[in-house]
Amino acid sequence: GFLEVMAAVTDYNFDGLDDTFQRQYFAPFTSAQAAPGADPDGDGMNNSGEYIAGTIPTNALSVLQMLSVSNAPSSATVRWQSVVGKKYQVSSRTNLTAGSWQNIGGVVTATNTAAKYFDPTATNGMGYYRVQVLP
Repeated sequence: GFLEVMAAVTDYNFDGLDDTFQRQYFAPFTSAQAAPGADPDGDGMNNSGEYIAGTIPTNALSVLQMLSVSNAPSSATVRWQSVVGKKYQVSSRTNLTAGSWQNIGGVVTATNTAAKYFDPTATNGMGYYRVQVLP
């Protein structure tokens, strides 16, 4: 007998990016525009990032980005552009260049093209938010 271990994704061109994703958006799927580090739509997110985020690599309007942060005296609401069904983690810190990011709240599963997180612990002090898409 034998045991064959299959890759998690199809990657016949050995570039580290799922060929199914590349074939969906690029012809040929081995073109320079389809490379993992390429950003063919110029939105600042490369193809590897677009794959993880579930966004469309040929549409600059399809990108993971912060939409707004609105604050009240003792809370804040963070809104970002999202992909339905994708999971996100919101983190915060009080200094933009120093300190570690702390996850706040639980994982947010997007149910619309704009997701949001309500932070009841926000105060009137300075703070920064980060949103990460989870695999």
